[in-house]
Amino acid sequence: MKLSHCLSTGLCLLLFSCNKTSNQQDEMLIRSVKTIQFQSLKADSLMLNPPAFSGSGFFKILGDSIYFLDDRRSVLSVFNSEGKFCKKYLGEGEGPGETKRVNKLLTLTDGRHFVLSDFTYSLYSPAWQRLATGQIDWEHKNADENEILNNPNPELLAMYGFNWMSATSPCLAARSNNRIIFPISCEHPKMNAFEHEEYYKSARILAELDVNTGKIDTIFGTRSPQYLQRRFIPNFDFYQFTVASGDSLIVSFAADSLLFVYDNKNKLAKKFGVSGRDMKTDYHATQGNFEEVESHFQEEMKKYGHYDFLWHDQKNKLTFRSYKKGESKLSGLQVYNGQYNLIADVDTPWDFQVIGYIAPYYYASGIINEEKEILGIYRFALK
Repeated sequence: MKLSHCLSTGLCLLLFSCNKTSNQQDEMLIRSVKTIQFQSLKADSLMLNPPAFSGSGFFKILGDSIYFLDDRRSVLSVFNSEGKFCKKYLGEGEGPGETKRVNKLLTLTDGRHFVLSDFTYSLYSPAWQRLATGQIDWEHKNADENEILNNPNPELLAMYGFNWMSATSPCLAARSNNRIIFPISCEHPKMNAFEHEEYYKSARILAELDVNTGKIDTIFGTRSPQYLQRRFIPNFDFYQFTVASGDSLIVSFAADSLLFVYDNKNKLAKKFGVSGRDMKTDYHATQGNFEEVESHFQEEMKKYGHYDFLWHDQKNKLTFRSYKKGESKLSGLQVYNGQYNLIADVDTPWDFQVIGYIAPYYYASGIINEEKEILGIYRFALK
């Protein structure tokens, strides 16, 4: 079953979120030019019928197939590019082709699958037979707790844990050497998002995992300067990232129109980007404890605009970034080319997020309705 949607564009304002910075920072900034090539995108909806559907999960595009991971039942359903059901994998259990729970799923460049289940992980073969299971080594057991408590050091791995707030699927990324990048957070009483400038200046945002040992050996990246200027907007302290050409990494922060590019050595190399259209960004600054801030989270997500999804097509060298406008039933989608210029900025349905490419179509998730038991995926062609 196919449904048609028209995604239309409007004026795109060249509003950069950067202020005056050091000369080095200015040299990193690539001033993206608006070279709109697509005034509208026509998307079809492929309605899917998995053998079982709990109403919760996420999509992946792997090879020439559509995958849907039901995260309540841990069942991975596979569909062809036309939306026809083909087979299923996993399922909740202890067997060699099963798993306890799936929080995140990533396919490595050698074809193995990495499944994160709370604080443990499993590696599966390309045919979904379990190869290994382990716990991510954060080096917490070797840390001097009193020293960390009294003298917080943002360079210490033991300061961090997995950042579930920034872990909107597929926010795990694999480089060509099968090293996995994932988001981290710091919730130290003397360095946290609710009260401390040092958190926004120095706390790291990403970690690199050696999949063969289960050890984290690198932490890197810091937050956009926008967060210091806002003082503070902890409900918007999240970000997305995607691997791009040459194992570089593109990072997009919820509250900044700029995208940050890290090279394959994890050094900040450049920044680019244009503000989304009609975004409400007069964020309300909040300082207080976690419970107080969290109580306003859902309200602020609906009220204010923010950037919420990112994916890079390495084959065609295109970067897709989704954003919420704030107080609007529509979302926005930006497309940047390999020269970092904006070639499209269109309105989309609320949860439209580009996740992959099966020639000649791009695919976007967004139709998951538990109440009506509806599951579907969008697809469109850039032409």
